[in-house]
Amino acid sequence: MRLIDADKLYPDCMTKDGTLAISQSQIANAPTVESETTRLSLIDDIRQKQISADKAWLEGYEKAKREIPHGKWVELRSYDYKCSLCGNSMMDKWNYCPDCGAQMDLQGEE
Repeated sequence: MRLIDADKLYPDCMTKDGTLAISQSQIANAPTVESETTRLSLIDDIRQKQISADKAWLEGYEKAKREIPHGKWVELRSYDYKCSLCGNSMMDKWNYCPDCGAQMDLQGEE
């Protein structure tokens, strides 16, 4: 099936008195909307693939976030802290333990 672009065909089919008159040859040679439809279909496919990729990335990010170990810095003495998970000793409290990669966001009792 060939879809005719009526918007492009319409001006060529109007008579001087404003009536619509169209011949078979005009229909046969009429511009189609297939290229536009195909283009829109491709754009839609690209959007759907992007949405799928975004969802996959977000799922991977959420999974990785859940798998990050969490710990806290235990103060041994002034300016001397140790990781509650691996025991790595540090002079400063960092957001992550550089030794085991634990995120130091736990509070209070272990």
